[in-house]
Amino acid sequence: MKKVLNKRILRDLKNNFARYAALFLLIVLGMYIVTSMVASSENVIRGTIEKNELNCVEDGEFSVFVPLTNEQLDSIRANDVDIEEIFNFDYSENGQVIRVMKVRDSINLIELNEGNLPHYDNELVLEQRYASENNIKIGDDIFISGKKFKVSGTGCVPDYDMPIRKISDTSVESSDFGIAFVTGTMYDTFITESNCKAQEYIYAYRLKGEFSADNLKKFIKDMEFDYHDVEDKYFQDYISNTLGKKDDLTNGIKELVDGSEKLSDGLSEITSHNDDIRKGADDIFEIFLLQANEAVSFMGINLTVDNYASELEKCVAVTQNSELSELKNTLDKLKEFSDKTEEYTDRVSEVYDGSDEIESGMKELQEKTEEISEKYFDGQIDNLMMFLKAEDNPRINAASNERMVNRNMGLLAGVVVMILFMYVISVFVVHQIQSESSVIGTLYALGVKKKDLIFHYLRLPTLIAFLGGITGGIIGFSKFAIDSQMSQVYSYYSVPEYENVYPVYLLVYCIVMPSVIAMIVNYIVINQKLSKTALSLIRNEQKESKISNVNLKKFSFIRSFQIRQILREIRIVFTIVFGMFIALLIFMIGI
Repeated sequence: MKKVLNKRILRDLKNNFARYAALFLLIVLGMYIVTSMVASSENVIRGTIEKNELNCVEDGEFSVFVPLTNEQLDSIRANDVDIEEIFNFDYSENGQVIRVMKVRDSINLIELNEGNLPHYDNELVLEQRYASENNIKIGDDIFISGKKFKVSGTGCVPDYDMPIRKISDTSVESSDFGIAFVTGTMYDTFITESNCKAQEYIYAYRLKGEFSADNLKKFIKDMEFDYHDVEDKYFQDYISNTLGKKDDLTNGIKELVDGSEKLSDGLSEITSHNDDIRKGADDIFEIFLLQANEAVSFMGINLTVDNYASELEKCVAVTQNSELSELKNTLDKLKEFSDKTEEYTDRVSEVYDGSDEIESGMKELQEKTEEISEKYFDGQIDNLMMFLKAEDNPRINAASNERMVNRNMGLLAGVVVMILFMYVISVFVVHQIQSESSVIGTLYALGVKKKDLIFHYLRLPTLIAFLGGITGGIIGFSKFAIDSQMSQVYSYYSVPEYENVYPVYLLVYCIVMPSVIAMIVNYIVINQKLSKTALSLIRNEQKESKISNVNLKKFSFIRSFQIRQILREIRIVFTIVFGMFIALLIFMIGI
């Protein structure tokens, strides 16, 4: 019986050769696309890991307003953190931008594609995508800021895997943006001679111990920082509009406190001489009073502070002496001066006491102002301008991250497409079973078991899927197929050349997946069709369709006929619609 069934397989293959050949080619094409895409993605993913380790890719980077001091850098390194300056500035000309940097020493090392690192100050290494887009080769001369340089090499760096100018950029424009690496001496010359104000103070770091990126960020924020040293005018405008208001208030209060202290000190100095001033005024009056006593001694009068006025008035009335009248006036003025002096010193003492209260009040105002400013001006300004971890940096591992998506989608798409192809084959098998229904019923009657027939009808689809998967995998693993996929990576990202890898899981995928899906899909369909009794198969009885029960009287004859025909062929309609959906989905993903 098995020989008979085997002959039927060969006859079926011969009769439907064109149909099976077309499906075989579709499986080969599908597996070729999936294999080449996944294999090339593995090249990028594994190659990126290897090259990142070799070129010491950063764990992150940060920028500051003012360069860190040697003491601050040493304090960071003391926490088991490698750190390196990657300062840069942009040179623009004719719409193109070249970012100039020093050659790196320990982090984000240059991977040369051609040539050598710059040995002299008039040499540089150019980023390979920019060089390729602008047709610049080794030995060519380019000008940057009026200086002539010879291109000694081209290459890439892991922190510009996706060579975009700004972190926020979404696409690569290598024809307009590139990177140039010069010697440290030449870079310093650029900064000194050009007085470059647009220099970015960026540091790359690598964590070697338990010190985390968050700890490093906090550590940098806590470093001493004088924002007055920042040369960026926009930053200074921001400071003047925020903390500048706080400084104005604080400085104003400080001036008031200083003024009250000076006032108190001055009044204290004056008050300390009050007794001398009063004594001097009294001494002047007493001297003049003594001279007045000498002038009227001939009259036997003794003038004192209390009686000089009345006694001199009596003398003037008796003698009518004008000199005595002038003497009295002089003594009156001196007495008034002495009294006013005493009053003045008393007032000075009172003012001095008031100045102490003013000084105390100003100091209390200063303390309250500081408390309020700390409460309402809580924005702390630190030196940290930007802190970016490597996993958040779109420039790093951009090609690898994209290829991870391609790899996963490729594996999934391969399964979906294979299910579709196997479903199409199952439709052909179902029609074959229907056409051979009486033969199958007779075989059942002769004692052939259901599992033998299922195995018979499964062999051909499984074999076609198996051979198609292996053939598509072999073509997909070929150098031509992988290189064609890799060319898309090399033409967009700035990455080194990766070695081709052949992952074992993909080999197993190509061999096992198509066959397994073929068996599962066809078994589900074939088992249902072969579950009838031998008598119903011999009579070729068809399952009563519910299509005839559908009420289509409101439609015209032609329209109702079309609807019933679609319902009768719903399996084929579903296959076509689902196939178009998959095709359009892959097309849109490709775009």
